[in-house]
Parts: sequence; structure tokens; C-alpha cells
Amino acid sequence: MGYTNYWNFKRPMTQDEYSDLKEYILWNIEEMATNDGVKLDINWGSDSLSWVSLNGVGKDSHEDMFFEFERNGRFCYPSNFCKTNRKPYDKYVWAVLEYLKGVMGNDISISRDA
Repeated sequence: MGYTNYWNFKRPMTQDEYSDLKEYILWNIEEMATNDGVKLDINWGSDSLSWVSLNGVGKDSHEDMFFEFERNGRFCYPSNFCKTNRKPYDKYVWAVLEYLKGVMGNDISISRDA
């Protein structure tokens, strides 16, 4: 069993949106987690392929929130959900999705289990 967050991109994220997302995670999500005493495992893609993953650490980890796409904006990995099992990092997964919803509007749908 696991509590799940869902998303569905209706268009690819642009490189500018990806860069802004990276900045949001680096400046806002990491600071929020630090202030809350929550450790996050955040990873970024190389120069040839852009991707981001976010998870908890140790016993507070579950599944990665994972976006992967090429520089031309075409998605490579069709993942559209992340089971967090309501672990502490769930708050930050949802914050990232809400951020993307604010940026992309109707071009992304987000939801989570009740």
C-alpha cells in the first residue's frame, strides 16, 4: 500500500521551465525541508539529458518523484506518479507539483490520493 501523487503533462516542459523548476527546488524546497528537519535526496541530470529525482532518505524514503526528458523537450520516461506512503518527503513532492501547476496551468494535471 502507498499514498500516491499523480501528474500528467499535456505538453513537454520547456528548458526554461526545467531551469526554473531546478531553481525552485534548490532555493525553496531544500530550504523548507531543512527548516522542517527533513532530509531529501535530490538528484539532477547530466548535460546530455535533463532529469530530476526527489525522495526521502533512509527509512523516510519510498519511491522517487522522477522527471526525465531530452533537451529538445521531448519526454523520455513516461512516469506520472510517485508513491510516497505519506512519508515526510510527500509534502515536498506535492509542493513541486503545485509549483508546476502554477507555471504550466492547464498543461499539467495533478492529483493525489484522498
